[in-house]
Amino acid sequence: MVQRAMAPVFGLVLLPLTIIAGGIGMATTFDDPMWLVAGAVLAIATGFFMRGNSGR
Repeated sequence: MVQRAMAPVFGLVLLPLTIIAGGIGMATTFDDPMWLVAGAVLAIATGFFMRGNSGR
């Protein structure tokens, strides 16, 4: 029961936040702000596709 409840939370919240954090880390490591844009776009796309697959 808990696993079913956590799947949407992971897909809609934790996965996009992880991608954003990765983009911030890459931007600060390589001093290139394009990583922030790439991380944001991937996070938005991930949230959109996970919301579409969650049945809501």
